[in-house]
This record gives sequence, structure tokens and C-alpha cells, in this order.
Amino acid sequence: MMAESAKILVVDDEAVIRDLLSEILTEEGYIIVTASSGSEALEVLRAGDDFVVLFTDVIMPGMNGITLVREARKIRPTLIPIVMTAYATLESARAAVKEGAYDYVLKPFSLSEVKLAISNAIDRYRLAEENTRLLELTGLFHISERIAVMRDEKQLLDFVLRATLERVNADRGSIMVVTDDGQALEIKASVGVPPEVTRYPAEVGKTISGWVAQHGKPLLVKNLSRNPEVAGLSRGLSDPSF
Repeated sequence: MMAESAKILVVDDEAVIRDLLSEILTEEGYIIVTASSGSEALEVLRAGDDFVVLFTDVIMPGMNGITLVREARKIRPTLIPIVMTAYATLESARAAVKEGAYDYVLKPFSLSEVKLAISNAIDRYRLAEENTRLLELTGLFHISERIAVMRDEKQLLDFVLRATLERVNADRGSIMVVTDDGQALEIKASVGVPPEVTRYPAEVGKTISGWVAQHGKPLLVKNLSRNPEVAGLSRGLSDPSF
């Protein structure tokens, strides 16, 4: 991500501060969204997952900046928070740092201080992303090395499945193949799937996995009860997410 396109959420209960920061940071090439309270900021974060920096005041009515930093990082762990506060409340800024804030700016602040803090936060975000990508590539390289030496199909499928579950932090999964007549899916490898489920093929179009095979696209369900169109396809499994 280029710094110029980074998306920043500015939070302050004073409109003049929000407008000033928005104007200055927009001129720097950033995409700025503002919120007047901690609760509003959390709603904005829930609605969009592309924010890089949270720039928030500490002392605000209702939810203060310290609580906002803590709750915001639950929604978006990679978010880089920066807090601003008056010198008299410096301890509040330090408390925010303990909650995960990357830096703090004292009021009254200079625009150069704000720009430097934002620039440093963007650099940290970029470095963290690069490290994450490197770890992913290293992990995939080791997986490919293991796969290359496997000759037994069952061993290969079991390894691929377990490696996949570990990568996505899932508790249960299976690898299924289409039957010769194209009407069902047979489980060739599974982890955490009840035996009574593995014994019977999943009919195409009549189970969740069969729905995926029929439509030829992935399906992500966070809460099965809120997805009535596929709730009836579950084969008695109690998990709310798939």
C-alpha cells in the first residue's frame, strides 16, 4: 500500500480540529474519514476494513480515546492508533499506548508533528504487512516442499487438509471429490467431521458443500442462523460458521 492512498480515521469531538486535520492530511494525499465520537468511530470501522491509521483525541464525551483504541484494535488488529491530548492529560496518552496506541501528539500540536506521526505510522504498517507476507511465503514454501516428496494420495490429502486448517485457524474441514456420476461429493480426507457424516456422500445442491459444487464459487457463512438460504442445507452440524 502506498502511503499516499492510506485511509485514516480522524476522531475528535471538536469540529474545528476534525476539519483542520482532514484538510491538512487530504493535501498530503491521504484518504480521510472523520467521526465526532468513539461510538461513531467504531461504527465506521465495522463498516470498512481498509483503514490504516486511527488518529483520535483522548478526552472526549462518552467513550474516551483509550477505550476507543482498545475496542478499535479488536475490530481491526492491524490498525495503527495515534492519540492526541493536552499536556495536562499526558498520563492518559501513556495509558493509551499501553492499550496499543503507536504514538501520541500533544495539544496544541504543530502540523509538522502530526505529519511526522502519520508518516511513521504508515511506515510501521507497511513494514508489518511486508513481514506478514514474508511469513506467508515462507510457510507456503515449506508446505510445497513437503507436498513434492509425497507419493501416497491419502497421505497427501491429509497433509494438505491439516495445513489448510492451520493456516485459516479452523477446527474442522474436509476434502471432497465429485462422484463419477457428478451427483454427489465423497469425503476423501477429514478432520473433526463426525463419522456419521463421512459415511454418506453429500448430494450436489442439497448440502452446504454441495451448494458450493453446484454454484462453482466459495461460500463464507459467519452465522448460519442469519443465512436461511443455506441453513436448511446443514447436515446436522452445530457450528454457526462455515
